[in-house]
Amino acid sequence: YSSGGTSLSYPFVLAFGYALGFVDLHLMVWAAIVAAVSVLGLLLAVRGLFAPLPRWTTYLAPPLLLATGALDWSLWSGMETAFFLGTWGLTLALWLDLVAAAEAPGRSLVARAIGVGLAGALAVATRPEAASSVAIFGVSAALVALRRGRGASAAAVLALVGAPGALVVVLHAAANLALTGDSAAAGAISKLEVHDPFRGRAEV
Repeated sequence: YSSGGTSLSYPFVLAFGYALGFVDLHLMVWAAIVAAVSVLGLLLAVRGLFAPLPRWTTYLAPPLLLATGALDWSLWSGMETAFFLGTWGLTLALWLDLVAAAEAPGRSLVARAIGVGLAGALAVATRPEAASSVAIFGVSAALVALRRGRGASAAAVLALVGAPGALVVVLHAAANLALTGDSAAAGAISKLEVHDPFRGRAEV
């Protein structure tokens, strides 16, 4: 067990491709397929943010997203960035549906909130910093429900959206502590040490 890799889900995504026969350098082909599908999913989900605007504005999303060279490199590097954005896009799409339901009186929110929570948990398992995005999704959906006079539903939404991702963070920290003696991921610790302002390069 190594806590150095902070993405819990991506190794399993790669392992699935390996099981399909994408071995040795061909594993990069699988990683590229995952990246392409993930980026397409993200772009389709982001279209929902343009719903109040004219349809032609949706065509601005791809060039705006892909205009950052460092991000483009990350998307096709074989690392988990593209898959993470795909999971974030899934969470976004489900959140948009949850918010639409919260604004309509009488529509059930529980199943939709669970969906957002599970998608958010996958995003958190892919990159732990996604917990902040999941928190924003949960709080914003709960506020919409609260403004519509649905206090009990708002509390349920907040709990159901936030709990799965929080559970992933807690279980990850517990596994790290049990198996390595430190609850923080080794990769995160090493990044902090590299940028420690109180140590010289030789000491780091």
